[in-house]
Amino acid sequence: MLRSGGNDFTGSAFYTYSNDSLTGDKIRGATVNLDFTSKQYGAFLSGPIIKDKLFFAVAYERTKEGKPIDEGPADANFATPIPRVTTALVDQIGAIA
Repeated sequence: MLRSGGNDFTGSAFYTYSNDSLTGDKIRGATVNLDFTSKQYGAFLSGPIIKDKLFFAVAYERTKEGKPIDEGPADANFATPIPRVTTALVDQIGAIA
């Protein structure tokens, strides 16, 4: 990313968090075990080094996720099959998207 500089310092930061209790655990009445955690955070800072001539900009971003989810369509040999979801249904959704 290219960015033009300025004589003022500017910055921003963000943090997002999600886990299984924030996403729901039922699909058409069937309970699905979604034991996961996802955290994403980052920051941006820019400003002058030499007024009107030289500027800097730095950015940082990180994503931390808990254990991977091993759930998937019932006919695809996942450790935890999702009821009433098949690979044909996933392919159909992919084709529509």
